[in-house]
Amino acid sequence: MLFLRIGTYLAEKHGLDVTLIDYPDGFMATNLRSEKVTILPYSDEGATHVPADAILVLQAMNPWSIFPGLSVCRETRLIFWNCLPFNLVPALPGLREISYRTPALLMASLSTLLAGRRKTNRQLVEAMHGRHSIFFMDEENVGAVRRFLKARVDDPVFLPIPVADPALSVVRQARDLRHSALRVVWVGRIADFKHHILVRAMLDLDGYSRQSKQAVELTIVGSGAFAARVADQGSELEFVDLTLINNVPPDQLDAFLTDRADIVMAMGTAALDGARLGIPTILLDPSYGPVSPAYLYRWLFQESGFTLGRILFDPASYPGGTPLTDMLSDFTADSQRLSQLSLTYVATNHALPKVATKLVYFAERATYKWGDLVDSGANRRDWIYRAFTFARNLVGRGR
Repeated sequence: MLFLRIGTYLAEKHGLDVTLIDYPDGFMATNLRSEKVTILPYSDEGATHVPADAILVLQAMNPWSIFPGLSVCRETRLIFWNCLPFNLVPALPGLREISYRTPALLMASLSTLLAGRRKTNRQLVEAMHGRHSIFFMDEENVGAVRRFLKARVDDPVFLPIPVADPALSVVRQARDLRHSALRVVWVGRIADFKHHILVRAMLDLDGYSRQSKQAVELTIVGSGAFAARVADQGSELEFVDLTLINNVPPDQLDAFLTDRADIVMAMGTAALDGARLGIPTILLDPSYGPVSPAYLYRWLFQESGFTLGRILFDPASYPGGTPLTDMLSDFTADSQRLSQLSLTYVATNHALPKVATKLVYFAERATYKWGDLVDSGANRRDWIYRAFTFARNLVGRGR
C-alpha cells in the first residue's frame, strides 16, 4: 500500500518516471489504477533488470535477503526506507519471533552467534546514513538500530508514512450512543507482531462493554497467518458483537470507514487512514508476545516523532497512556474535538503531498550505490543462515 500510494502520486503529480516491481499477482500489480505508473513483473527465478540511471527504493531489510530475482546495475542508487523497527536487526533463524519479544535473548545472540552480521548491518546503516540513503519512518525505527545494532545515526532523515491529503476540518456528525452500539474498526494485516495487541484490544473492549453496559460492535478487516487465532479468541467474547472481513479494496476503504467506524484502533498506515477521515483513532503497538492487561492506550495525536506504534516487550517497556474505559468515555463526551485533533495531526505530519516532496528532495541527495552494497559484502548470506536453510531443506526432504 505504501509504495503503491506514493509511487502513484509521484507519477501523477510530480511527473516522475515511476516503476513498481511486484509479483504478477502481488498487491501493487493487482491494485494499480494509474496509467502513468509502470509495473515490472518480478520472479524469484528471473532477472528483473534495474537500470543504472534509476533510484531503487526498498523497504529496509537484512541485505542478504534482498529479492534474488533483481538484476541491479552497479551504478544504480539504492535507498532504504526503514518502516519496521526490526527491518535491519538480525535474529537467530527459526527463533525470530521469540528473539523479538525477548530483548535479553536478542542482545545475547547479537553479541555471539550473530556478532558478525550485527557488525555488517551496523556498518551498512552508518554508510548509507553518511550517504543520505537511509530514511526512517519514525523515531521508533531509529531507536531500534541504535539500541540493537549500536549504529551511530546522528540527525536521522525522517520520511513519515504518508496518506492522501486530509480535509481541513471535520464534517462527521456525532452519533447518539444511548440507543446504539459504539462501532470500532480494526484494519490491517494480521501478522505475528500485530495479533497479540489486537487480542488485547478485543478483551479490553469486551470488558468495557460489560462494565459500561454500552453495546460495542467490533469489525476486524484483515487477513494473515494469525487470522485464525484472532477468530478463535473472538469466539470467546461475551459482550462485543464481532464481525470479521477478509479484505476491503483500497479504493473502497474511505467509504467503508466513514460508514462503519466511530473509532479506529490500528497501527501503521491503517491508523492514518482512519484519522485522515476525522475518525478518532487509538494507536496500537506491535508485540511479538502476549500483551498484559496493564497495557494503556493513547490517541494517535498524542504521539511524537511520527511514531505509528512502539515495540512492546514487557509491561516495564509499555508507553504511558490511559485506560481504555476512560478513553471511550472521553469519546462519548466530546467526539468532535477528538475528530478534529486526529485530522489536524495527520495533516501536519503525514499528508501525502508533504511526504512526497520530502522523498524527492531526499532522493536527489542520496549517493549510495548498488555497487557499494556488493563491495561491502553485506548482501552475502552468513554461515548460520546457510546452515539453517540447509538443515530445513534436509528435514523437508526427509519427510
